[in-house]
Amino acid sequence: MVSKQKKIIWWSLLALILFSIIIIIFEYWPRNKHWVQLGDQLIKVEIADQPASWYQGLSDRSRLCNSCGLLFVFPEEQIREFVMRRMNFPLDIVFINNERIIKIATNLPPEGLEPKIIYSSDQPVDQVLEIPANYCQKYNIKIGDPVFIIK
Repeated sequence: MVSKQKKIIWWSLLALILFSIIIIIFEYWPRNKHWVQLGDQLIKVEIADQPASWYQGLSDRSRLCNSCGLLFVFPEEQIREFVMRRMNFPLDIVFINNERIIKIATNLPPEGLEPKIIYSSDQPVDQVLEIPANYCQKYNIKIGDPVFIIK
């Protein structure tokens, strides 16, 4: 027969393990995640669809996985300008309108608090995708390619 003290220890240990699993799930569970298809490549993206998330972008992050990105979704088409403020790694920026790539800015270097270089869409867009630097070159992504969002 198992002593009462051993049962308490066993149940406490089990509760601690379950609690740890729950914390891990909530910490790493995808929030606001979708997929974008560029060519034959799938990119896991977070969605930026509010002014605060548009301003923050990927600034202050330490890294971005090789098949991850941030998709900016705007309520109306207009010329968009991006900077590499407080970035810690280079990016490709893909300007999109009506589910087609209209411009690509590649291998953009990080800048500090007061960026000097502005990257413009040059024509109205309704979405912009930030992905790891040289992704477009590596996977032959080009202007005119379709872009599909998979929820």
